[in-house]
Order: sequence, then structure tokens, then C-alpha cells
Amino acid sequence: MPRHPEPWYREGRGWYVQFDGRQTFLGEHPPDLPTPQKDENGRWHPPRPIRGAFHRRMAGRAGGVRTPILTGNLTAAEVLDEFIGWLKARVSEGSKAQRTLTWYEDYLTSFLRFLRTLEATPEPKGPPQLTVDELGPMHVYR
Repeated sequence: MPRHPEPWYREGRGWYVQFDGRQTFLGEHPPDLPTPQKDENGRWHPPRPIRGAFHRRMAGRAGGVRTPILTGNLTAAEVLDEFIGWLKARVSEGSKAQRTLTWYEDYLTSFLRFLRTLEATPEPKGPPQLTVDELGPMHVYR
């Protein structure tokens, strides 16, 4: 199983992360914070400025795939439909299992049914019209 890059701390040198076999310096540890320690699972928990540097580095990673941020009048249903289409292609090429597709289709159909109940019309027909910009954490939580 491939390992995902995670920041780590070197005493006296600062925070680093490894991308494509190369160690990249993320920054000095803030002097006003205590010396970092690994947790009981052996993982580092970098401070906020280092996490920010790590995420910026991940976003601009050479050779990485950058997905544009969805804005405008795309509906949540359109985005989920694109995802299901992508997943179907992965199933047909053999990199995802059919049961994964079935699970997501059932789960996301239920989510879209819930979004449809939030619309103002008494008997909404078709997919919900909630846009990506309007979608919030509470929609997913509920």
C-alpha cells in the first residue's frame, strides 16, 4: 500500500516532508510552542503554520493532479453525476470493485433524495437544484 506524504520534525532543523523521494523543508518550528513530540501512534502533529505550508506544497506538487474548485451554477446533482461517471469508468477498467460503485450509487441517491425534500416546491421533480456554492456541511450532516 502506498504511503502518503506527512510532515515530520527534525530536532534543531525544523519540519520536512518527502515528495517523490526528495525531502522538502517546510519551515522552522515556531519558537513560542513546545518542542513537538510524536503521539502514541507514532504520528507527528505539526502546528498550524507548518500544516499550511504542507497543504500549499501538496497543492502545487509537480506532477500532481489539480482539480479546479467548483463554483458558479453547477448543481450538487451534476457534480455527483460526474463522480458516478468517473467511478463507472474505474469499475470498467478494473481498478474499482462493482460493490464500490453500488454502494456509492445507493448512498448518493439517498443524499439527492434528501436534498430534493429541502426545495420549496411541494412535489419536486427531477434532480435537486441546490448549487455547489449553496451546499453546506449541515446538508451532508443531516
